[in-house]
Amino acid sequence: AQALVCRSDLLLLDEPTNHLDLDAVIWLERWLKNYPGTLVLISHDRDFLDPIVDKILHIEQQTLNEYTGNYSSFERQRATKLAQQQSLYQHQQEKVAHLQSYIDRFRAKASKAKQAQSRIKMLERM
Repeated sequence: AQALVCRSDLLLLDEPTNHLDLDAVIWLERWLKNYPGTLVLISHDRDFLDPIVDKILHIEQQTLNEYTGNYSSFERQRATKLAQQQSLYQHQQEKVAHLQSYIDRFRAKASKAKQAQSRIKMLERM
């Protein structure tokens, strides 16, 4: 509460809705919407986040990703990104299987051994 009455350019809030009743949460939401400075907010309350935030910084596997929009928008963007990554991975695995099949079939044939070797090198680079 003290942080809200002091003027500042930066406000750090960790789970600000914990232990607040509905009226206090509504008041805090209105107050934060009008806050002129930078707000860093950590919360698991999606309904609270949606109307307040317009940028999400998501940390995953030691990587920071920035998403523009509210929390619902972040979830949609992240789902799309994960689906694209899954598709790329699937495509890569199919290519690996195809190359491995070629190598297995033609490694022993003298006429195709050089092509098989080049595909082995291609697999190693993937």
